[in-house]
Order: sequence, then C-alpha cells, then structure tokens
Amino acid sequence: MVEIDEIAYISNYPGSPGGVRGSKLEAPTESCYDIKTKRTLEPNNNPTNNDDDSDNDSDNDSDHAQGCDSLIEQMEIDTNENPDQNDTDPDFLWGYARLLTHTKQQLVQYHKFKETDSVEFVITVPAMWKRWACRRMQNALREANHRSEFVRETSARIEHIHIVSEPEAAAARVLASQRDIQPGDTFMILDAGGGTVDAITYKLKDTEPLRMEREAVRPKGVLCGSSYLNEHFEQLLRERLEGETYLNIDTGDLTKSISIDGIIDSLVIDFENQDKRNVDITDSNFSGQDVFVYGLRPNKDKNFVYNRMRLNRQVFRSFLL
Repeated sequence: MVEIDEIAYISNYPGSPGGVRGSKLEAPTESCYDIKTKRTLEPNNNPTNNDDDSDNDSDNDSDHAQGCDSLIEQMEIDTNENPDQNDTDPDFLWGYARLLTHTKQQLVQYHKFKETDSVEFVITVPAMWKRWACRRMQNALREANHRSEFVRETSARIEHIHIVSEPEAAAARVLASQRDIQPGDTFMILDAGGGTVDAITYKLKDTEPLRMEREAVRPKGVLCGSSYLNEHFEQLLRERLEGETYLNIDTGDLTKSISIDGIIDSLVIDFENQDKRNVDITDSNFSGQDVFVYGLRPNKDKNFVYNRMRLNRQVFRSFLL
C-alpha cells in the first residue's frame, strides 16, 4: 500500500507559477492545445503537424494556444452512441501523450524511474461520468501510453488501469490522515475542483482495509468548477478593455509587442494564482481591489485611473458567486 507521504506530485509544467520544483503541490486541471492545427505524437515523442504549414512551433503551443478544450468537458459532453469504438479526438490523445511524456521525464530525473519498472495507473474521474466515458478514458490512456512510450511493451508492463471517482479518492485521502470517522459513520464529500463540483455520501464499513459503501443518495456533479471563474473574469476584462486600442503596441518584434489579448492572458494567470485564492467577498471590510494594467488611461465611466482598473466588491461578487 502506498502511504500519503510517498506520493510525489509531478510539477514543473511550462508556466508553472511555482517555478522549477516549486512548492505548490498541484498539477494543471486543464490541458490546452491549438485547435486550429491537427497534431499527432509519433512513437519517437516528436509532435508533428498534419498541416502543410511547418512554421508552427509545437513546443510553444501551451503559451500560444488559439483555443482551449477542457479534457473534463470533452469526455463528459461527447454523447457518441457507440462509446466502445476507439474514436477519441486525435488532439485529445496528443495532449494526453504529452502529459505522460512530461510525467515520465520527471520520474526519471527525480524519482529514479527505470524502463523495467512495472506501472499501475489510477485514473480519477468526476462522479458524474457515465461508465462509457470511463471506458473511453481507459482506452485513451492505453493509446496515449503507446504514443508516448511511457511504458515500453518490451521492457515493462502496465499491471492495471483503475478508475476511481474523484470523491472516493478524496475520501480515502481524508480517512488515511485522521481517525475521527469510525466504522458505521456516514459522511459527505464535497469535491470542488477546477472543472466539476461533485457531492457524494459514503458509509464507512471498515478501516483496515479501507472499505466504504455508497449511501442511497445518488452522487451529483455539475460543471461549475473554479476554472469557470477564470472564464468569467476573462470576459469581464474583455468587456472593460474593449475600445482601449492604445494598449496595443506593435514594436515589430513579436517577443516585445503588447496586445490586449496578451494583457488579458497575463491578468487571468495572476487572478488564478493570487486574487482568486485570497479575495474574500464575504468579508464586510473588503471594498474591492485594483488590477494593474500598464498604460491604462483614466476613464471615470469605467472606473479607470492611471495604470489601474478598479474593481469594487460588487463586481467581484458578480463573477465569484
């Protein structure tokens, strides 16, 4: 059995706010890729474009993605009538394979992973997922493993691919770290994540080994995770900055030019890593917060002052509630 302190977080993703081997123990909720360019990942781990345009830099697609599809939404909303057929979007597989490639690199570099090691996968999925969606996720993992060569068939093997609901995984984590809940007790897990929010009740049958049974109340999950707050904040910024074209500065050098889209992208990242985690709209003393936008000109109607967009408490409540 793997103990809690033996679990290592795979981090060091491009753009991670914690930096190299940062202290933030989390991984991205969403994978983004360029939806305008179809890509595949060949067995040698080199991403290739299926388009004739060879000028696209695939290594930078996480920073310059023209669109973003949530893995959670794709697997949940897809209502294919034949879920057993292997027709997963190739872009989805490409992103999944890159995720495995990065994970393997980190395991080799920091955790002495060897090609001969056996591998056991545990996939956590929202409680709202149907069985066919879980089967498609399993099939996608097998195909992504083949493309990324995370486990080479000639040197090691995948022992098991387990599917566990996210609330069940959260319950196991809680029960492993405290002893307040005893056999026979019923408890509820509210798993508020980046994509979905799941609620489920369990009755603890035994602690050694850990055994739980679901209550009669049907598990419920909805697509209202914290990533949607980012989308609402982004929409707010686009509405406020509409018409402020003077913020676009073309220097002739793409690496030094400034655009409203780039400003918004940067502000959304700051919101994710700072404001969203610290702003408490239930605090009666919270009156609002300024958002720094270099070059912003005063506008009384929009509540702009030099270099700052002022967002009062009511504005924060409008997209955080």
